[in-house]
Amino acid sequence: SETVTADTTDTTDPYGTNVADKITDGVGANTYVRNQTISYTAGTSYTLSVFAKKGTKNSVALRLPVGAFTQSYDVIANLSTGAIYSTSSGATSKIEVLHNGWYRVSVTATATTTASVTTNIYIANDDTTTLSYTGDGTGDIYIFGAQLEALPFATSYIPTTTTAVTRVRDMLYFNTVGNLPNPSEITIGMDVILSSTTASKYFFGNYSSASNYIAIRTTAG
Repeated sequence: SETVTADTTDTTDPYGTNVADKITDGVGANTYVRNQTISYTAGTSYTLSVFAKKGTKNSVALRLPVGAFTQSYDVIANLSTGAIYSTSSGATSKIEVLHNGWYRVSVTATATTTASVTTNIYIANDDTTTLSYTGDGTGDIYIFGAQLEALPFATSYIPTTTTAVTRVRDMLYFNTVGNLPNPSEITIGMDVILSSTTASKYFFGNYSSASNYIAIRTTAG
């Protein structure tokens, strides 16, 4: 089996602390990185994501398992170039470039069976479209913040262990004074996916009073 060096000091995680894990492969075929048994519900879209960084190996693979899905849904990504080698038909995937060599990789599909199934993240071979890997005991990558969400996309990292938690809204605050070249002349844009149109939603705001504010918002309906 693989060897896990938890909270490694070999590299910092994407948040600048030493809580990433260094995963060294085992000797033999299909030596997985990490796994956990997850309860899935039929008809729900799920997204599995992980922050990953290359070590002596360059690639990582994520798998949504056949026990809860029509088939195993995989994504295989290169942690050196930021390329996605392959994504299973019927699934969608994404790789996001972060700093210090880190990427965030995710795969999304809809469960077809209600079941509790083992969900895996693997070290993968380079330049491959199939999840087959033979370890020699020396290959390694770094991972951090693996999470599964009952959503058709990955949200920001939610620290958990073995118990599910509810997604809360992300809040970002900053003082415009001293942080913008000209606070009175700014342009702000964003891409959003609305989960509901039955209520007003605010995405950005600079509030002084009811008659003096800047906001990006939607209205009900």
